[in-house]
Amino acid sequence: MTWDSNLQLSLAFVGNSLLLILGASLFLDHASEISAFSQMYNALQDSTIAGAIASSTLSTLFALALLASGKTSTITGTLTGQIVMEGFLHLKLPQWMIRIGTRIFALLPVIIVAVLFGHQEKPWISYWFIHRSFCQSLFRFQSFL
Repeated sequence: MTWDSNLQLSLAFVGNSLLLILGASLFLDHASEISAFSQMYNALQDSTIAGAIASSTLSTLFALALLASGKTSTITGTLTGQIVMEGFLHLKLPQWMIRIGTRIFALLPVIIVAVLFGHQEKPWISYWFIHRSFCQSLFRFQSFL
């Protein structure tokens, strides 16, 4: 690994950690009230949930941070796939083929879930968020990672 991939992975770790800490501290007590990303966006503007830092700027920054987190996760997956294929499997493929393959494997589950459950987003997602023990387990597992 080179210095640029080490820097990328370190920044991804810090960014994801900060998002996890912010999300856990703000939304853990309000898990039953927030069942969609739009409600989370609006909650960051509500002073009863976000306190003195509530603002539309905070909501926008949180949304941009989530987008950046997803992008760094994709880059991390691409780097990991490249390292595994070249180092362990001794398989040399063109970079464009590695990128397309990684993105197909990353997007395929999302597309399947969106097609199957997209029309009933709220009931399906709210089931998991209503169960506080699931949310607490998820936060603990993410903190452990």
